[in-house]
Amino acid sequence: MLTEAQFVQCEKIAHQTMPTLKAQLDHLDSDYIHKTFDLSSMSALTETLLPTHAIDYSQTILALCPLPAEEQTVLISSKGLYKLNRKVRHLLNELLQEQLQLPFDKIYEETLCHLLGTKHYKLPAAGPHFSLFPVGSKNDASQSIWLNPESIYQILPGKFGQTIIHTTYGLSLLVTQRPDSLRANLRQACLCQGILKRRQERFVPGPTTALQSFLDFPSTPVLDRVLESLAIQDIPGKRGSFIPTYLERYQAQKRQMWELEAEEKRVI
Repeated sequence: MLTEAQFVQCEKIAHQTMPTLKAQLDHLDSDYIHKTFDLSSMSALTETLLPTHAIDYSQTILALCPLPAEEQTVLISSKGLYKLNRKVRHLLNELLQEQLQLPFDKIYEETLCHLLGTKHYKLPAAGPHFSLFPVGSKNDASQSIWLNPESIYQILPGKFGQTIIHTTYGLSLLVTQRPDSLRANLRQACLCQGILKRRQERFVPGPTTALQSFLDFPSTPVLDRVLESLAIQDIPGKRGSFIPTYLERYQAQKRQMWELEAEEKRVI
């Protein structure tokens, strides 16, 4: 767990930068900052939230927490908590459509894999100004929490092989994923955001500029550790290569579908 001084620091960060979210969490549980929450306890914490449908995707999304029993998702943003009657994957797709005009589909994931250079797992939904990556269950994707790297304060081992993720807004999440694996996925999510941000920026700083600075991420114990040696020159692929690669794979998929349809017609 964090030291009391670190808990105080997280409270200070939340109060200064996310006052509405902090007040809402305090209202739901006045001692939330000293507790840990898995999906079950997150469901209990947010039980009194009224479901909503519309969401402003221009705000900073900090986390998406699925509530499988209710087929709902708790969305945590810098402006507050929302309970939505939609699954995480649907919300990720809407977010990418809103901010990148692309779906969160197999081609999007294949494009990231291609630019990263090898086959990767737990790929994020990333754009120029955000990244959300899955954390938790290895065998059931519906049980994964999706987190924004810039909101993660520290990652520490917990009891019984679990890991505690402390966030800058004071919520501590309990997940079943090893700290080293989690940090590797965090690093990957930051690089993927770098790919999209580098594509959009009109002027990109020099190659040795720190990735943490380029992404405008705060200084936290875990981000300082994970991003310490990364610079713009470490972002995979070439600048501007994401969309051409996506379109190339999209056209290849369409050709494959046409060929399959033509083959089926010949068989008939």
